[in-house]
Amino acid sequence: MLKDSPFRFEPRETLLHGTDPRAKIVVIACLSIALLSAGVLEIAVIGALIVSLAVIGEVHLAESFREAKPILVFFVLIFTVHTFFGPGDSTPSLWIITPTAEGLIQGLQVVSRLAFIVSLGFIYSATTHPEETRLAFEWILSPLPVNEKMLGTSISIGIRFFPQVLGEVRRTEWAQKSRCIDASRNPLRRLRSMVVPLLIRGLKRAKNLSRAMEARLYNPERTNETGLDANSRDYAFLATVAGIVLSLYMI
Repeated sequence: MLKDSPFRFEPRETLLHGTDPRAKIVVIACLSIALLSAGVLEIAVIGALIVSLAVIGEVHLAESFREAKPILVFFVLIFTVHTFFGPGDSTPSLWIITPTAEGLIQGLQVVSRLAFIVSLGFIYSATTHPEETRLAFEWILSPLPVNEKMLGTSISIGIRFFPQVLGEVRRTEWAQKSRCIDASRNPLRRLRSMVVPLLIRGLKRAKNLSRAMEARLYNPERTNETGLDANSRDYAFLATVAGIVLSLYMI
């Protein structure tokens, strides 16, 4: 049985679900920027904060990572590159290539940063409805000389489509396994056998969506919306996260 995508919205009654999406976007941006230049202590503190947010939002990060296997493969590749090709003194030789202690530490730090940034994406997707995301980006883009409603709609559609693409990957993989197509363990050959059906299904889905929107005379300028209303809880959320991040770099 196929499970839902790790980036799919999960309607629940939690504190994080009721938080203004603009506040969540700002928090994600701040934490992601802080992680890019974070050391070991900063990564540990920010990681604990992200895990706490996942607990508050009832988001199961371990299950999400298990469902997002391509991301784990990417992490392993990055860790391997840093470990065996990073700077530093060589450790005992392993066949032709030689790992380094500094590269090992660097690889762990880079993978930890990326894992926590991806975790923020899991948390945001699971606790924020795509319609709220559309309204948030329209508000963020409104000061710019662009059509914020059209861009907000495009972002919302992209967020809705991304979980479906991951679902199509799993469905295609199971369909090929049922037909004994995945006999090869070569990841490049398996990738090639996945790309064509995914492209065909993705183009068909996009075409059907375009026709449906045209048939209903969809116009983002006329879309009824209730808007977003930030409250004191959202400001307290922003202030708390900002205070934690600033205190890390002031110590």
